[in-house]
Amino acid sequence: MLLTKIAEGYPGAGLWHLPGGGTDHGEQPAAGLLRELVEEGGQLGRVGN
Repeated sequence: MLLTKIAEGYPGAGLWHLPGGGTDHGEQPAAGLLRELVEEGGQLGRVGN
C-alpha cells in the first residue's frame, strides 16, 4: 500500500491519501504505470518481468 501526502496548494493539503490514476487512451499499461508513478508519487521506476 502506498500513501502520499497532498502537496501544499491543493485541496486537502497536508492530508494523507491513496494515490490513483489510469492509462491514457492508447497508452500501454507499463508506460501508464511509470507516468502515474512520477505524477502521483514523484518517483522514477522501471518495469521488468
